This record gives sequence, C-alpha cells and structure tokens, in this order.
Amino acid sequence: MSNSSEGTGIAFLFVVVTIGSWLGSGYMAWNWIEPHSFGSTLVFLFVWPLCGYLVDTVLAFVIATIVALFNK
Repeated sequence: MSNSSEGTGIAFLFVVVTIGSWLGSGYMAWNWIEPHSFGSTLVFLFVWPLCGYLVDTVLAFVIATIVALFNK
C-alpha cells in the first residue's frame, strides 16, 4: 500500500501559505498606499491583487522547489 496522506500535508501547506500571502500582501499594499480618499482606495484595490499574485507565485515556487528537493 502506498502512503496516500503524503500529499495532504503539502496541500495544507499550500493553502496556509496562500492565505498568509494574500493577507500579508494586503497589509503591505495598505501601508504602501495608505488610502484616505476614494481614489486612493481604488488604487489600493488595484495594487493588492497584483502584490498578492506576485507573493503567492513566488512562495508557491519556493515550496515546490523545497518539496522537489526532499522527494529525490
């Protein structure tokens, strides 16, 4: 029998990192933009997804690389 729960921990790690990266990038974008008006709020709502996508992608590649190194 194979160990089918091996990928469960990695999937859980990806979920935790994704949630953390989006919250962290939102905090980073909020401090960067500091919205005080309607226009700056719109800029924040535009910047947050960009930062979130970049941080999430970089962290996913880092985790995938580490997992690939340990699976050899």
